[in-house]
Amino acid sequence: MMRTIRAVRLASLAAATAVVLAACGGAYATASPAAAAIGAVPSTPTAAPTIAATAAGEASAAASSAVYEVTVARDPKLGAHLAGEGGKSLYLLTADAANKPTCVGGCATAWPPFELDPGEQVTAGPGVTGVLATTPRPDDGKQQVTYNGIPLYYFANDAQAGDVNGQGFKGVWFLVAPASTALGGPITGGLGQDAAAASTATPTATSAGGYTRGPAASQSPAASPRPTATARPTASPRPTASPLPTASPSATAGSAASSVQIANFAFAPSSLTVRAGITVTWTNTDGVSHTVTADDGSFSSGKIPTGSTFRETFATAGTYAYRCSIHPSMIGTITVTP
Repeated sequence: MMRTIRAVRLASLAAATAVVLAACGGAYATASPAAAAIGAVPSTPTAAPTIAATAAGEASAAASSAVYEVTVARDPKLGAHLAGEGGKSLYLLTADAANKPTCVGGCATAWPPFELDPGEQVTAGPGVTGVLATTPRPDDGKQQVTYNGIPLYYFANDAQAGDVNGQGFKGVWFLVAPASTALGGPITGGLGQDAAAASTATPTATSAGGYTRGPAASQSPAASPRPTATARPTASPRPTASPLPTASPSATAGSAASSVQIANFAFAPSSLTVRAGITVTWTNTDGVSHTVTADDGSFSSGKIPTGSTFRETFATAGTYAYRCSIHPSMIGTITVTP
């Protein structure tokens, strides 16, 4: 996690240390000839270790009591958003809930959480009107900073203050605005969050109680049974001449091949290979809720209750590692071929 000890603390500590050492240096550097003549023994620098230890202790205390300020940054195109240490942009993950971060493992490598070490504090700068607090992480128990209940993250590809390279990533990562909140419901108010939800098919309920994200919502698999409803081709003397009913098994087989069962606290199969453009469906048959959360943060289901499903369409070739953020030992991989 990025750490920037405030310059004023270090400057004052360095100045105090320099004054003490300078004074000590003067005491140890000179001895009058008269004193030497009468056999006086110059004093030895026995106080130096004590001074060094005191300086080290003060430095340690300053580090452990560091205060980090959350400020309001302004992007010329996106507008006002929150920034943390060193002016780095702060993000939210829509799959999180109030005071419940879900980005762990490889996801937390790409999206480092804004954490506090013991003794450290966070304070609100001008324009930061929400409530700053902390919540324990689900993986290591460290304290992650929250804003109005929203767990806060940085983006590893933001190299300097003012960078907003993570904005809108995969439709689930957004800059935190001063008005963003998770109090009393789901996370709302991220910069561009509402527009992204409107431009992509928002999660819609399915008969199984799950939901479909993005392009998967347009597939309507249950709405296309008409070829099988026409019994006339089967009544004709040319049953093999009507390939339409037999052409659908390829899509059906594709759906079957792109299904993952969540059972006995495991993904089955744990590794799946599909073609680009295929939609993968996860069905939770366990007695508890699980999630399907990509390590790189590219997709996240949120909680999938028992008997519900989650669908994700993979348009780009690559390897996608994922896990259950509630039970991190549950891991899986989707390999997408062109």
